[in-house]
Amino acid sequence: KTNYKITEREELLNQIYFASSIQNYLGNYSKDLTEAYEANEPYAIKIIDESIEKLSKSIYQIVTYLDLKEIKFCGSGGLWKNWETLKKLLNVSCEKIGVQLVWQKNEKPLCFGPYLVYFRNNN
Repeated sequence: KTNYKITEREELLNQIYFASSIQNYLGNYSKDLTEAYEANEPYAIKIIDESIEKLSKSIYQIVTYLDLKEIKFCGSGGLWKNWETLKKLLNVSCEKIGVQLVWQKNEKPLCFGPYLVYFRNNN
């Protein structure tokens, strides 16, 4: 509240919902959240750990559905570039559920992913 001069929950929600890009707007808070995580702040740890767990479970569901053996993976966006801990946390979470990620550089636009999967499966 102090850093962003927001005093009411409703004010924050209005700013989020009226933002032209919700993801970019929430990205403004990522530095504070990751610093709080690194400082072992319990609420930040809870938020990030739960988010990582959901992401790893989603990856598992996709891997299972598509019957992938080698999971080539890359992150995109500022959080992936600026917070090395994210990659480590995701690796550990995925390994716990039997998923081994093979990290790739983010070299192509993400929208190409579905096209590549479609091309590989239909040729």
